Amino acid sequence: MFLGTSVTLTPSVAGTTNAAVTWNVNQVNGGNATVGMITAAGVFTAPGILPQPASATITATSVVDTSASASVTLTIASGFTLAVSGPASVNSGASATFQAAFTLAAGSIPNFGVTWSVTGPGCTGAACGVIAGNNAGSAEAPQATYTAPPIAPSPNSVVVTATPVADPNKAATAIVTINPIVQVGISPQSASVPLGMTTPFQATVTGSADTGVTWDVNGVIGGNSTVGTITPSISIPDHASYTAPPSVPPGGSLVAIDARSNAEPSALATATVTLTTSITITPAAIGSLAPSSATAGAAGRITLRVSGTNFVPSAPGPGSTILVGGATHATACDTSSDCTTSLAAADLATAEQLSIQVRNPDLGVSNSVSFVVVAAGTTATPIPLTPLAPTATGENIVVADLSTAGSSAPASDVDLNIAAIGTFDTSTNTCTLGASSVPLVRPASGTATESICAFSVGGLDSSYVYTLTGPTPVDVTISATAPLGLGIVQVTLLVPSTAAIGARTLFVQNPALDVTAATGALEVQ
Repeated sequence: MFLGTSVTLTPSVAGTTNAAVTWNVNQVNGGNATVGMITAAGVFTAPGILPQPASATITATSVVDTSASASVTLTIASGFTLAVSGPASVNSGASATFQAAFTLAAGSIPNFGVTWSVTGPGCTGAACGVIAGNNAGSAEAPQATYTAPPIAPSPNSVVVTATPVADPNKAATAIVTINPIVQVGISPQSASVPLGMTTPFQATVTGSADTGVTWDVNGVIGGNSTVGTITPSISIPDHASYTAPPSVPPGGSLVAIDARSNAEPSALATATVTLTTSITITPAAIGSLAPSSATAGAAGRITLRVSGTNFVPSAPGPGSTILVGGATHATACDTSSDCTTSLAAADLATAEQLSIQVRNPDLGVSNSVSFVVVAAGTTATPIPLTPLAPTATGENIVVADLSTAGSSAPASDVDLNIAAIGTFDTSTNTCTLGASSVPLVRPASGTATESICAFSVGGLDSSYVYTLTGPTPVDVTISATAPLGLGIVQVTLLVPSTAAIGARTLFVQNPALDVTAATGALEVQ
């Protein structure tokens, strides 16, 4: 019998007037959806999914004498065939609908569920495309939407497979050819270039793993001295620089620049260049840097904000580029007066004056402004001040800018300044922050452990360096630090009975070597 069909079984009970029986299928009373169902009247309905093994043993047992029973085994067959239909080819990146059609034997009612998959001899996973049921079509003809990959595989064919839930052995397939559609874009699409000057172009290739292009000017690969030359960038793929000729070509002041796909030469994009005979260049000019200095050995990732005039915004691009010591850095220019980049640890490794410049797309370079990398002091030389001599002159104090000076956020939200300090109760894990100094009580003998907590809006971390002022040798020492969350850190202090009485300052230094001081925050009593 076929999936989903029904048959009526009639039991015969001898030796008693009570002909009632109970039914089971594969030893399951009444059966179930997996092995088939049977009613009290003996009507057996095959399951919708082919069981394994593909048979059902139905047993009738006498109600009067449960030792009396009889069984019959029925063979179950799928009772259907499956075929997949859909387009023979699909463009790369495009979608198409495929249909799995059931052809049923008489009376067959299988489960019409289908799982879809796509494979290919030259691809795996998403590189073959994506297919999923779209809940369209009838129950006997479920559909799915196949979306081809943006880049055609090689070889450029895939196999769409519909596997029926009712019987996976009845899976059907369709072979689909992926037509590679290669497209080329060029930016800018038009430009005005003074005679003898240079401007950049960028090509974008989609639909092919090979994104290389060949550049030409008025159909001449690479151009020439008459119409201008175009030179591919060595360091930036698919970028090129066009240099206008010294005089207007015989054909006029309009020239065409083509970027032609190496993978599909018929795919190209064209930009129109207007050659101009006069030029007024307003070069970029740097006015200020924020920060203007940093400490040598800083961990890097410091935002450098360059302010000035005549910068070229990054959108729609190409925009200006910041040069650090002559090297190009990734740059974002929000406006014509504001550009930012990031200084890495390598930029700040040694004490020096770094040249900062801004280069515009016309290759004009701004004035040079020095970014000072200050040598990190290994020892501090105190400046003695006393009530009788409260001032000192002729002293040089070198201070590096805060690393947050270039941040676009308000300084109060990101700086290292300690906003509050207080005691930390280790028995209850409670931090009590305040504005006054925290007392450190000396024990009668030995050494006492004191815990304090400090808070900064910019956030404090246990990896920062924490130090205290005091006599030499140091009497109050820091034994441990631990983060408490929300920008708060716990600092554990060891206070000996011999510690000098008086106020102490807590210094904090982050990986950017910024230093903040909580002056008089602690008082030894």
